[in-house]
Amino acid sequence: MSISQAVILAGGFGKRLGPITANVPKPLVKVAGQPFLFHLIKQLKRENFTEIIILAGYKSNLFVDMIKNYEETSIKIKVIEQPTNFGTGARIVHIMSQLNENFLLLYGDNYCGISIKKLIEAFKKRSNIIQLLAYEDLINFSKPNLDIDNNSVVTIYDTERKNKNLKYVDVGYMCVNKNVLKNISFFENLSLSKDVLSNLVKSKKICAYKTYNQYCTVGNMQRLQHARSMLDDRKFIFLDRDGVLNKKANKGQYITKIEDIEWREGSLEALSILKKNSFETIVVTNQAGIGRGIVSENTVQDIHSAMCEQARHAGGSLDYIYMCPHHWEEKCFCRKPKPGMFLKAQKDLCLDFSKLIFVGDQIVDREAAETLQIKYLNLEPDEKLNKKIIQVIQQMEK
Repeated sequence: MSISQAVILAGGFGKRLGPITANVPKPLVKVAGQPFLFHLIKQLKRENFTEIIILAGYKSNLFVDMIKNYEETSIKIKVIEQPTNFGTGARIVHIMSQLNENFLLLYGDNYCGISIKKLIEAFKKRSNIIQLLAYEDLINFSKPNLDIDNNSVVTIYDTERKNKNLKYVDVGYMCVNKNVLKNISFFENLSLSKDVLSNLVKSKKICAYKTYNQYCTVGNMQRLQHARSMLDDRKFIFLDRDGVLNKKANKGQYITKIEDIEWREGSLEALSILKKNSFETIVVTNQAGIGRGIVSENTVQDIHSAMCEQARHAGGSLDYIYMCPHHWEEKCFCRKPKPGMFLKAQKDLCLDFSKLIFVGDQIVDREAAETLQIKYLNLEPDEKLNKKIIQVIQQMEK
């Protein structure tokens, strides 16, 4: 089974985004220099989709004009103009004859930089279902509306978002088996969420693929600004501290004073290279010595300040530092391989994990990256960070 057809719901009025949407529909609002919809189209192109169907309602002529001027030959894009009063479910049922047996359904005002290939691979293991992309919201970014059991089956779809015990959000990326929809009757106000998904949950026809990667949306003014930050051309890289930037202390010991800092060969040069190539660095470091009472948190902060100063003198920078101060016995959420530090950085900096790289040197670093689906590079004891960074930049430029 393969999925090469994507359907994008783009028919709403976007009232919460007024007055911008008085002149342009939500998916065509400019984000990072181009219509928001283009970010979805580029993602689908990267994932080798061959056909995109845009279901347009409000100001549908603007979608038609946009596609006429869109220069892309590797992917077929078609706009279907529908009445503005159609509900989201009605838009899909209305074009059932044009849908492949399996297709990807997207909300035109949401973007998540996940690997759609992995989403589809999970979907292949199911049959006759709809698979939602579920963002695990551990940082109160949104109002969760899903509950999911241990078999990834959706057990609650809360359309009113009143249940305060939920922690997953329907992002609006859905793998759909057409057979699930064949018995749904058409009426103009048919809602995808209230009339279709909610009922299919009752018959256990909805499952979920979970992600920690935060999505962005142009649903309102506040979220529009968040989307503009997430989708701009900023470049970030995650770096471990001990063993990547500086030499580790002996086993069971910790760096307890500024004089103990000994940079690994090539690390300061690597920070300079990153700075020259407009990367912002994010250090994520476990410092259990604080929790064990061996070194104070204030002292570690002083050590970090000294490292930042030394990096600046070398032409680089350490832009953000996230630290777990806990003893491993505390089983906190921030100590790697747990994702807490990364999620805090994601919230603070509007990060799209799919665009980031994490350089570490331990198994826990690799495990954290795998949990978050961040590209991971391991720095071996005999490797130099500057050479590793040069390879990364060269690959990105290809």
